[in-house]
Amino acid sequence: MRSGDTPVSLLGTMGFGGRADAEQSLEMVKAFLDRGHNQVDTAFMYVDGKSETIIGGMNLPKTVSIATKANPWDGKTLKPESVRSQLETSLQRLRTDCVDLFYLHAPDHQNPIEDTLRACNDLHKEGKFKELGLSNYVSWEVAEIVCICRHNNWIVPTVYQGMYNATTRQVETELLPCLRYYGMRFYAYNPLAGSLSWYTLQFHFKKFYSKESTCDCEKDVT
Repeated sequence: MRSGDTPVSLLGTMGFGGRADAEQSLEMVKAFLDRGHNQVDTAFMYVDGKSETIIGGMNLPKTVSIATKANPWDGKTLKPESVRSQLETSLQRLRTDCVDLFYLHAPDHQNPIEDTLRACNDLHKEGKFKELGLSNYVSWEVAEIVCICRHNNWIVPTVYQGMYNATTRQVETELLPCLRYYGMRFYAYNPLAGSLSWYTLQFHFKKFYSKESTCDCEKDVT
């Protein structure tokens, strides 16, 4: 989120097709949309593609914004052919011709970033995604990528997704100032620190209310 932007909520779907089956996943998406939100976040790697496949089967309205990601893990790379293959596979799973946001999920230090960014620009010109995002890159890599894209008149990344919560705040020192400088939005993942914040809240509520209290802590917190 850029300074001055209205905060938004994104629905992360890493559990779709794993801990949540198709029916449970649809219930979560409906609850999310019913509360006025519209940004759904997935990735090529989530549950071996099941997350994207489940989302693709939901027949979501065009007003829903979908983001996905290409990664350099498990034998894949961010070489042009791999980036193209991952995005086109994601589009097939999602049953769409274009996603609103396409991330590079993490750096590929074995291959030139210029080749990756050129491929992203080609895919953008082909209409396969609208915005480019970065995730899990350090600040100097973000700066390098933005400068390369601007120099070549390629699509410039406008969104960064990174870990940020009450116990993980390293991004405040260098990354967030970097994103502000380049006018990029910041989307936080893992905002509850893997449910640590939730369990801490439950603990304090239970400690605050005595056994004689009529409060149902579990019910009241949820």
